[in-house]
Amino acid sequence: MKLEKFSAQAEKDLLKEVRSLADDEGTKFYALVNEAFEALLEKRKHTKPRGAVIEQFEASIKEYHYLYEKLAK
Repeated sequence: MKLEKFSAQAEKDLLKEVRSLADDEGTKFYALVNEAFEALLEKRKHTKPRGAVIEQFEASIKEYHYLYEKLAK
């Protein structure tokens, strides 16, 4: 793994807590930062519906809109 330095800002208390967690776990601060980045990217990947899913949803609405309206009542 090749590391790259960067500059960022964070809330003071949050940063203090993450540094403390790194100390408690006997790990490096950057390892927790990388873990947080990976978790964020993984979470965001799974929150966006795929294009094919959206297309099927839209087709379903067009075809069954009358049924959905009745079910909503």
